[in-house]
Amino acid sequence: MRSITRFVIVSMFLISAVVGMVEPALADDHGDTCATATNVSPSSNTNGAISPAGDKDVFKIQMPSDGQLIVTTNSDMDTYGTLRDSNCISIQTDDSGGTGANFQISRWVSAGTYYVEVRHYYSTGTGNYVFHVESDLATDDHGNNCTTASIANAHMSQASGNLSVYGDKDFFRLDLPSDGLVTVYSTSNMDTVGELRDSNCFSIQYADGGGTGSNFLISRELTQGTYYVEVRNYYKTDKGPYVFHVESDFADDDHGNNCATSTSYSGTSMAGQLSVYGDKDFFQIVMPSAGSFKAFSTSNMDTVGVLRDLNCFTITSNDSSGDFTIEQNLDAGTYYLEIHNYYKNETGSYNVSVNVPCQAKPAAPKLTKPTNGSTSTKTKVKLDWNNSNCAARYQVIVRQNSTTGPKMQENKNLTTSQFTTKSLPKNKTYYWQVKACNAKGCKASAWWSFKVQ
Repeated sequence: MRSITRFVIVSMFLISAVVGMVEPALADDHGDTCATATNVSPSSNTNGAISPAGDKDVFKIQMPSDGQLIVTTNSDMDTYGTLRDSNCISIQTDDSGGTGANFQISRWVSAGTYYVEVRHYYSTGTGNYVFHVESDLATDDHGNNCTTASIANAHMSQASGNLSVYGDKDFFRLDLPSDGLVTVYSTSNMDTVGELRDSNCFSIQYADGGGTGSNFLISRELTQGTYYVEVRNYYKTDKGPYVFHVESDFADDDHGNNCATSTSYSGTSMAGQLSVYGDKDFFQIVMPSAGSFKAFSTSNMDTVGVLRDLNCFTITSNDSSGDFTIEQNLDAGTYYLEIHNYYKNETGSYNVSVNVPCQAKPAAPKLTKPTNGSTSTKTKVKLDWNNSNCAARYQVIVRQNSTTGPKMQENKNLTTSQFTTKSLPKNKTYYWQVKACNAKGCKASAWWSFKVQ
């Protein structure tokens, strides 16, 4: 009996000694729940440890305004992240979206409170990490959606931008006052992506590349209204500056961009300007009778001509590695001529000449410069008038003192609607007239006068 009592006493002593030797548990570095979460700023780095196995750390982030939120870890572990709203309800998770096997979450969020839970992908895993938070709240140069888009001049503009954080995207708003061709593109050292969106922010065209280097370029005919352009990197991890470009021809386009908005062709030659990337000009041409049709351009560019029928369907086209020439036998009717550059990024001026069979005398020319009764300080005076439909050539005559006075100069074989006089004596008044002629005859303009001082 005494031995049993002695054994019990010794056993109890040993148990007490062992219990007393156990070290107290280490304090957890970060809370395991939203209620005990560690507060971190929207731009911060915080050290953490997943220890012991099965541990999880929760961080609380207060977003003062809407913006892009990026959270990730830097570690040698396989981390798993969960983004939670102010009620601690999961809204996004990620495993291994960052560098190595680290999680990364990038999301546009509204102002408010958010929580991020960090744990090891494997329940038995442990290790140290750095919790990294980025946001573009304070530094974002342009809005991240259609509602907060920066307004860009829809005619011709450049805007500097910076894709400053992982997954950043910039939005620009374009308000088009009329229909026209709009070209948007970026210049940068990055691989950019562009997305054109309508007034409801729905995507209507996407481009990855097409511009210089790896930059995007979108060129499209658009109707009057509001549009948005989203700019972002193809690789979400890329960051850097860029310039956003807008070009359009609706404000000063000299000729229409389609058959419906085409310019009525008149005279023997008309001038045009391909003024922006991808610009094209359309002319409406009337064949008064069946016969031979010829159209050609003169320019310093590589122009392309496309002949289209009444329904705007292509009949034929020509690209001659310079100026185009189209010759075709056509029936009487209405046709359209499209002119554009072979290289879409090339711009410049041109003249287009069209020969069609005429069934009547040309229209009488309308004089334009110098205005009637004006005074010139130059002795060599440039005379200008509008092209006359069906005119094959022009005759110009200049008389002194009256319409029947001495003939000072005459030219009967002009093929353009301009003429510069020889040097005329000063302090005299001169009268001039132009006739438009073809095989059917000629029609004369009114007489105008000018004085040389």
